[in-house]
Amino acid sequence: MTATLLRLFLAIFSLRAAVSGTEELSSEKESNVLDIRMPGARVSKTNVYLCHSVHVDNSQPMFLTGADPLVDSPWVHHALVSVCRKPGHQDKIWNCGDIETSEYSHGSVCGQGQYDTKLYSWANGADGFRMPHGVAFPVGTGTDFDVIVLQIHYNHPQQPNVTVVDTSGIRVFFTKTKPTKLMGQLMMASSGVFQPKKLEQCEILCSPPMPIGEKLHIFAYRVHTHDLGLMVSGYRIRNGTWTEIGRRSPQLPQNYIPTDVVIGNGDYVAVRCTMFNFQSDVVRTGERYEDEMCVLYAFYYTESGSFIPELMCSSHGPPSYYWKLDKRLDVHDSPFT
Repeated sequence: MTATLLRLFLAIFSLRAAVSGTEELSSEKESNVLDIRMPGARVSKTNVYLCHSVHVDNSQPMFLTGADPLVDSPWVHHALVSVCRKPGHQDKIWNCGDIETSEYSHGSVCGQGQYDTKLYSWANGADGFRMPHGVAFPVGTGTDFDVIVLQIHYNHPQQPNVTVVDTSGIRVFFTKTKPTKLMGQLMMASSGVFQPKKLEQCEILCSPPMPIGEKLHIFAYRVHTHDLGLMVSGYRIRNGTWTEIGRRSPQLPQNYIPTDVVIGNGDYVAVRCTMFNFQSDVVRTGERYEDEMCVLYAFYYTESGSFIPELMCSSHGPPSYYWKLDKRLDVHDSPFT
């Protein structure tokens, strides 16, 4: 079966189932909407990651409730919105990737010693996303997040003497009314090596770290791979019983899909990315367009109402890690046997 037929089959199956150089986000913005756009980013190389930051008005807390893509260029591979205490650089635009140099100064997404907490990701023609009623992510006063950072990965065609000038971005929706539930995100990601003309599985297993007695209510998920991904599926494992969080072909628009699964202490979350390397060369995971990724993002709120911004789990992937090698798991209980 060819790679094209595999993708088609799995796609159909999944359908079933200033000094700082920054702007300021004011809580008085009309309609509680902010368009965060690249201020004329110049791109002349492929695999360039550029960032632009927006300071939050700290006069009162604000709560982010959704986002829409504002993608103007076909060379935008993906776009992310993250929150930080301080930006990784004071320029209006900076190079926030480690792959290619550019005319811009280099810096991380967030300031030194900080981890960028991702709120919204766009790729592959995806739609926008709205939180369920009463759910939002807090920024500004009383939080660790004073800055919103837009990061865009550009896949420039590398044509001689061609420079792309881009103003793509993300539209962010917010409210000043405190929600009843605070959102966080669980990110499950795998590394891996994919041999030519071979079907392969990236598999991840973890028990998300959370306080004793806490529960995570997962209400939406999103999958992400590049060209080799056929299907990404996620599960909760409780006492040997596998409950599906969601499954979707990453070759479809990589939207956030509603779901309803509760994760508690002692539960495991398992993710599998089914990949087929139709190329003649070995492909590895990485940040370049020609590399691969295996990621499942899950939005959640906590049952207690406490704020847990982000949780992460990862694995080394093939050929080092498979579920069948993990002593914590009996693969005979899985839906794949």
